[in-house]
Amino acid sequence: MADEEELKPQAENALNRIDEVLVRTSPQLFQDIPKAKRQEMVKAVVSITKIHSGPLPPVELIQGYEEIYPGSAKLIFDVFEKQANHRIKMEDTVITSSQRQSGRGQILAFIIAILFLGVATWVTLAGHDVVGGILGGVDIVGLVTVFVLGKKEQRSNLDEKNPGNKAARKKK
Repeated sequence: MADEEELKPQAENALNRIDEVLVRTSPQLFQDIPKAKRQEMVKAVVSITKIHSGPLPPVELIQGYEEIYPGSAKLIFDVFEKQANHRIKMEDTVITSSQRQSGRGQILAFIIAILFLGVATWVTLAGHDVVGGILGGVDIVGLVTVFVLGKKEQRSNLDEKNPGNKAARKKK
């Protein structure tokens, strides 16, 4: 394992530093213990932890599985590929569904706004100018509010995903 060979000098250096700290901290406690024995004691207490982050196990682990059970590396990659494809398909389904729902909502909102404006026009033509004006005004104010708030929320979502957008807008 090349990684272990690369870590040996670092581990030795760390052991020497720990030994120095121990002797400096409690010289009377460690004065009669030879350096080799102190380092042996430190090795018994200190452990080196290797951390891996990622969707797949580290290479050494996959190699270990392959040694124990030939073909297991292929199984691991096959399962990973299946899961990734499933996740992509689910994300596509959710995005498509969300787009359809949003589109239907916009169409229905447009129909309601047009009907509301039609009623306002009809009421105005029937001689109720104030009521027609109020209904028409509420319709227009409602539409403008929806578009302004929608744009503001869209900007906010973009800023969450990319904080640089907000900073760039402030500079303008």
